[in-house]
Amino acid sequence: MPLRAITLLVAAALAAVTVVAGAAAAAPTAITGVVSAVGGTSATVNGTVNPGGSATDWWFEYGTTVSYGSKTTTTGAGSGSGNIAVARTLTGLMPATTYHYRLVAKSSSGTTNGADGGRNVATTATGPDGSSATAKIATK
Repeated sequence: MPLRAITLLVAAALAAVTVVAGAAAAAPTAITGVVSAVGGTSATVNGTVNPGGSATDWWFEYGTTVSYGSKTTTTGAGSGSGNIAVARTLTGLMPATTYHYRLVAKSSSGTTNGADGGRNVATTATGPDGSSATAKIATK
């Protein structure tokens, strides 16, 4: 094979490597999980984040409507490509109120909102007079 043909083949192979290396990373995934550790005015929300190879932050949004209105602290999930289980305890929930929540993951490649819910999980708060009230966390 002539030297010029070999040079062209090597140049083409290097160009292909450059294109692959410059490919954009995928947006992170955010999968809203189930509610656990339900207390009187609190509940722990769970989910799964996959950074997709880019430095990723995550948080939960929650509130009494699907507009949410509140969010937990932002936490880094790293830049790996595997699933990471995440959880936060929501406190100060009002009794006899339905709440919605979702997991959100954000990186330089994009922001992904996890699904909102529809199944209600009840929490019961007992007042000083012995009366009780129920708060619900909506999940799918």
